[in-house]
Amino acid sequence: MAHATNLVRFILERLDAEIAKTRRTLEELEGHRNRLLLQLREIVEEHASL
Repeated sequence: MAHATNLVRFILERLDAEIAKTRRTLEELEGHRNRLLLQLREIVEEHASL
């Protein structure tokens, strides 16, 4: 029983680590998206003023 408990605990810890890694990746992607949107907005504003 202790072995099964330790195995479940290990699996849950790995899952938590993967979730944290995925969350960081998502935050990085959101940052890239926001920068691209800002650049696109600037381009549109520049072209609108021509």
